[in-house]
Amino acid sequence: AGDGGGAPGEENVLEQRVLRNRYKAKVLDRFPLEDYHDTTLPPQVAMFAHPEGLTCKRAAPLPIFFTIIFTSNEGRRVYASVLTFHDTLPQESLDHMGGRHIELPKGETIWVPKCLCVVSHWPFHEAYKEFLKQLYRLSVSTSRIPLERLICNFMHEVPLPPEGLIRVQYTIADKTVYIQRSPTNVLPASRVAMEVLFTLLDKENVTLLFTCLLLEQKILVFSEKISVLTVVTEALLTLAFPFKWEHVYVPVLPLQLLEFLSAPTPFVIGVHPGSLAHRRQEFLQAAACPDDTVVVDLDHNRIRMPVSHEVPLLPEKQRKKLREHLEMYADVFDPSRKSLVMVDLAFPMAPTPEESDAKVETKWNGQQLQYSFLRVFLSMLQRYKEYLVMPTAEDPQPERLFRKEKFLEHCPKESRRFLSQFLDTSMFGIFIEHRIFEGSKDSEHIFFDEAIEAKSNRSALRFSKKPTPFLDDKLKAVTRTHVVIAPNDEGLSESSYTYETFPSMKPSLFCLPREIRSLVTGELQNRKASMQQQHTSALGSLQRYQRLPSFDTASVTKLTVSKSPSTTTSQQMRETVYGTWFLLHMIVTGEGDKSDARDQMELVFHILNRMRDETLQPDAASYHAVLEACGRAGVPDRALLVLEGMQTRGLRPDASVFGTIMKAVASSPGEQLPAFQSSPMARRSPTASWTREDSEHARGAVSPSPLLIGGSDLPPEPTSPSEGSLEPFAAHALALSPRLEPPKLSPSG
Repeated sequence: AGDGGGAPGEENVLEQRVLRNRYKAKVLDRFPLEDYHDTTLPPQVAMFAHPEGLTCKRAAPLPIFFTIIFTSNEGRRVYASVLTFHDTLPQESLDHMGGRHIELPKGETIWVPKCLCVVSHWPFHEAYKEFLKQLYRLSVSTSRIPLERLICNFMHEVPLPPEGLIRVQYTIADKTVYIQRSPTNVLPASRVAMEVLFTLLDKENVTLLFTCLLLEQKILVFSEKISVLTVVTEALLTLAFPFKWEHVYVPVLPLQLLEFLSAPTPFVIGVHPGSLAHRRQEFLQAAACPDDTVVVDLDHNRIRMPVSHEVPLLPEKQRKKLREHLEMYADVFDPSRKSLVMVDLAFPMAPTPEESDAKVETKWNGQQLQYSFLRVFLSMLQRYKEYLVMPTAEDPQPERLFRKEKFLEHCPKESRRFLSQFLDTSMFGIFIEHRIFEGSKDSEHIFFDEAIEAKSNRSALRFSKKPTPFLDDKLKAVTRTHVVIAPNDEGLSESSYTYETFPSMKPSLFCLPREIRSLVTGELQNRKASMQQQHTSALGSLQRYQRLPSFDTASVTKLTVSKSPSTTTSQQMRETVYGTWFLLHMIVTGEGDKSDARDQMELVFHILNRMRDETLQPDAASYHAVLEACGRAGVPDRALLVLEGMQTRGLRPDASVFGTIMKAVASSPGEQLPAFQSSPMARRSPTASWTREDSEHARGAVSPSPLLIGGSDLPPEPTSPSEGSLEPFAAHALALSPRLEPPKLSPSG
């Protein structure tokens, strides 16, 4: 009802201007207070922690927990454990959102989401979950130790456990958790509840999904339960050991980034549409879900295979054996299981007496299950070492590192179709490259080779058994426990601390870390050096693999030049000069005014056009520098055009490229992004030029119902139901970002 003056009534204003809008999240508080010299807090954390944006509610939902994973622009995976709860919206914030004073009925409260988040390069999901749960529980009760001291203790005084030998025991409140890493000579233990994958999907669909992963298909996982997305995808990638997924991997994709589903590269992406779940069929049929994508509906045990091409099945021998093992070790399929109803809750409800008494007979053995999937590779690749091409003094960099054709000749005919495609994947190519150049010191390759020998030793046809000393070494097992010291309580002025809501942290209550004994020796330094070597450029690793016969060279880099040696050298020098210019420009972009930075980007695209006119080829590092500059200049729409340019010129983007684009999107406030529309880059001509019109074209694809609103470019007060800004008060995320060094429970230290 109106208020008699023609203005909308209180209820209409509340509904139209507050409750129906989605707002952009931002970090409210963090620890450490400043970035470390070698580690910055990724700007996309807030966007991923609230993948559907922020929405206000009349009733507060129960706290939920889920894990997000994204790839940084350095090419490293970042794990963020998120506990989301709801807090009351202050009256002044409510008035600002409504554009006028809103008088709520007596006793009514508007709730807005906040989250606590631990960011790390180490996937200790269960430890982070318990830490956040106890931290939240203590924030709504009375504690002898302030939350700031608990955070310091967890972030600075929990040492990183070595691979095997020692586990770390950590206690917060009345909860004790153990943190450990598997020894290098056993299968790495799954960091997630792998049973969830086999509960939601039946054995046939799990096998089919596993096959699609091995053949590096585009995989979209869909569920209304946000927490299962990461659990299922992490379990799937764990089963692929010793092979690693090298492409785009985003288990929970923010709805603002749906056009990433048009990416011209393999991906594993999870989508949780939340309040849009009732539009499931519209989403699955939309242009945002291309026909060349494997779509996995976890809620209904369905897989939609690509219509643009056929995916070969696992060889019959391996498929039959795997099916038998799944019957023995993973007979748990039951998507209606009551525990799945509460799977997202951070604090699950206690079961009823009837549920406690009910006994469900299932067959589950996670360790044997992992070995069953490993046996698929041991069987298919049993003789792979015979076909490696090792470097020699005469040929230190052989053109071919694996004799694919010879290998296939000695494989059963029914296996060749699948193996021919599998041997063409990046995961196999990278495995072979590492095996040749690092195999003697890489524990995963030593493990795999000795696992092949152990399998052959069990055969009755082998009379002379070969030793497997690495697998038989029992000294690597976990036999000791390191107990973390209790939080520092020195210098506290109060005997207890009580909070009405999760507080803003007080720097005066933080304390310096006490000296702790390192449990690892040299591992972190070697890891960091290895990462720096592997990611000196965005696609440097993929460029190295163009020598492999199993790769389509054109899909990695087009570098065919039919010129004289002197001309080729001159061209390469000019390309190097251009590349250096792009790198230097990226460093200075965004240092001053954003509008100046946007103008500078016009020069960047002019240079790209000039290189094209001169038939010069920008390399992967140049493209990566331009993408980084787009983020710093606040023009993420143009980053998508750069991505298209990479594809047009034959460069295949890897996960670090998409990580840079996500960072660019997250760093640009006030952008309205499309919800269910195909990507602008998917509709454009492959011969498009780098012009301002391209940028305007991308901006013109904005949906009339934006998922993301906020930033300085918007008016200070909302003028319609689709406009508004919650930035000053309601973008809630507390980010705890551990440093890289020295060895603590942190990204790599």
